Amino acid sequence: MIDLDPYLARWTQSTHRPLWTAETAVGAGAVIAAATALTADWEPPDEEWIGLEDGSTCHGMISTRVPLALLIPPTSETARALCENLAVVEIFDTTTDDVRAHPDLLRATVLPYGWDDDFNPAGFCVQDLFVESII
Repeated sequence: MIDLDPYLARWTQSTHRPLWTAETAVGAGAVIAAATALTADWEPPDEEWIGLEDGSTCHGMISTRVPLALLIPPTSETARALCENLAVVEIFDTTTDDVRAHPDLLRATVLPYGWDDDFNPAGFCVQDLFVESII
């Protein structure tokens, strides 16, 4: 199980939250996409994650709220090398329920509006996180 708590806990207090905006996230997505021949997909204002895709596979996503990327290898290694201010969490894929986070940390960072009853903070996939964050 991939625990997001150590990453999300960094950004729960405004004094520790780095300057991170949607524009910063888009820039990081563009840099990673260019280096990996992927497409950065984002539809503002509803979406809060930038997807990195190759047409048939989602390689992961970058948050527009906090400097966090959830990416499969080798995209994760490329992101680490190119974006030093981005916390990169390596995932196996985007559809396996192998991620967890404390509900309070999710509310304080990437899911401030909460989630539906079928979302389980104790075990979810990256795609679930994307769906629950759509405003």
